[in-house]
Amino acid sequence: MNTNNTLGDNLIELKNVCKNYKDFGLNCSIEIKRGMVTGLIGRNGAGKTTLFRLMLDLLKADEGYVQLKDVRANESEDWKHFTSAYIDNGFL
Repeated sequence: MNTNNTLGDNLIELKNVCKNYKDFGLNCSIEIKRGMVTGLIGRNGAGKTTLFRLMLDLLKADEGYVQLKDVRANESEDWKHFTSAYIDNGFL
């Protein structure tokens, strides 16, 4: 983790993230820069919820990594101090 406040430009980075199910597969790389407003648009079943679950470490990626600021989501809990909550009907 970078502790000297010289973060890179990416606030969120997904690099070669893959998650495979029986009838669906997600494979993506995304960089969201600091200060950018970003929307995620797609049809039902396109993988939007899966993407959010991967970013919040609610699902484990089959390949690749998710990095929030300079913290790998699956390697540390430090990212939880600077992110929001996500709850969908499946968790209620």
